[in-house]
Amino acid sequence: MGIKEVRFQYDGIDITFTKGEDVMVNATEMAMVFGKRPAKWLELPSTKTYLKAMSEKRTLADDEVVTTVRGTDNPGTWMHQKVALRFAQWLSVDFSLWVDDRIEELITVGVTATTPDDLLDPDMMIRAMNELKESRAREAEANAKLEVQKPKIECFERLIESTGLLSMGEASKAVGVGRTKMMQRLRDVGVFTKNRYQNNVPYQKYIDAGYFKVKTFTRQNRTTVTPLCTPKGVDFIRKKISNEK
Repeated sequence: MGIKEVRFQYDGIDITFTKGEDVMVNATEMAMVFGKRPAKWLELPSTKTYLKAMSEKRTLADDEVVTTVRGTDNPGTWMHQKVALRFAQWLSVDFSLWVDDRIEELITVGVTATTPDDLLDPDMMIRAMNELKESRAREAEANAKLEVQKPKIECFERLIESTGLLSMGEASKAVGVGRTKMMQRLRDVGVFTKNRYQNNVPYQKYIDAGYFKVKTFTRQNRTTVTPLCTPKGVDFIRKKISNEK
């Protein structure tokens, strides 16, 4: 099949994706939607740290993570699917969800008909249908698991809706940083405790400031303290852990 090139349109601008072993996305086109350039994000210390770890942990060559294409054939900065998602989060949360959906579509369906000849290729269509069948089976399995967890999820969502609070996982998505990294950073800068008895609990002064709330649950004589983040706290976290100038 080789590498397939697909263009999706967002807000009137074509954004090019390629599907080979992994998905690559034209970040220059992504940035154009918001009047920005990938270079600004790539210069951030946090980005450089992430790209280095990405290359080392996933044994990818540098040009498989981020590469620059010159000339007239799809020029611009291209990013590996995982890097493109982080870049999209920096640009806009809504945009990152759209990019995630397009990548998921390319990965799960596997192929996209880009020319009339593709539709006449029996091998391609059989492969597409088989992969679509597998994708739907995975979706059905995920939905079945979700039904089992639904009562707990709905209970938590009612809590969130009634208070305007976010779980720390949701707060990390809003900030655009992984939850584990965010929590470690909050401990490092002295916002959250890091002793063995009360780990991941915000200090009282930050609770009093309206950035966090804590909920205490007791089950089988064991008490668990769960931190929750207020909308005000999301902005506080972003400013506290950001490396941007």
